[in-house]
Amino acid sequence: MATTLAPRAPFDAATAIKAMDAKLLPFQKEGVAFGKKVDGRVLIADEMGCGKSAQAIRLCLEYADEAPVLIVCPASLRYTWAHEIEKWLPSLAPSEVSIAKGRADREAVARKGVRFVIVTYSLFTESSQVASAVRQRKFRVVVVDESHSLRTRDSQRTKLLLPIMKNASRLLLLSGTPALARPVELYAQVHALDEKEFGTYSAYTKRYCNARRGRFGWDVTGCSNAHELHSKLAKVMVRRLKRDVLSQLPHGAVCQSKRRVDGVFASTPRRRRRGSTATREDREATTPSTQNKATKTQAQAPPARRRRGR
Repeated sequence: MATTLAPRAPFDAATAIKAMDAKLLPFQKEGVAFGKKVDGRVLIADEMGCGKSAQAIRLCLEYADEAPVLIVCPASLRYTWAHEIEKWLPSLAPSEVSIAKGRADREAVARKGVRFVIVTYSLFTESSQVASAVRQRKFRVVVVDESHSLRTRDSQRTKLLLPIMKNASRLLLLSGTPALARPVELYAQVHALDEKEFGTYSAYTKRYCNARRGRFGWDVTGCSNAHELHSKLAKVMVRRLKRDVLSQLPHGAVCQSKRRVDGVFASTPRRRRRGSTATREDREATTPSTQNKATKTQAQAPPARRRRGR
């Protein structure tokens, strides 16, 4: 006799909030609290591995009545985001998460009854039907992962995404590598978050980018009035380094951080990728007896005969 599955209970944001709050780490809860304090317009710039996506999902629950949420991310992370949503919100039906598969996948964006719509940066071109559908739907909550991808304000993706970001009621930017030493690369992001606070591009670059007129136009790659800029960033940005929250991280993440030496994992050698050439250091690390074997072979080899002179 066939068994009948019980119907799935409707998603309840309040229950999901309680479940997430019981699992989030203290510094992640602080990040969520900061995001709520600034009305959901925040740049979460924690170092990689600190759980930025978890904080973003928790903040989205805070504004569940403004769903659906638009998530913009690199193509390599679209299914990672779907997995994160499934992990943190297990009561959410799979049909409530929609992933755009290509530039013509307008249905994925316009679909009714979804809570999360995941699109990638590569879909934002002038001819893309997905980009057009995103503009028409007018999402109120927008999450932009790897937001440093918008560092060039004249790029096509930045021009297409900026109005969507500015018009959203809530804007969550996630970046583990904010360009704090080159303020011009932050402009598109902070301008979308708070246009009034950071002003026009011309005023911003003159004040914070040490703008100078050169032979080929204005050079805005510098940095000036850094302390003033950082005090402004503190109003919209939260950033924690892994070493500052090491005591709160899970044991596996702590061990991984301690193994990192000068940006390279020192305890285990890296695998060779197909088509790549291992460096001399990699070969010596993976075969520590290579030098001894070479010495032994050299000792056993017969001496080379000297050529007679004419």
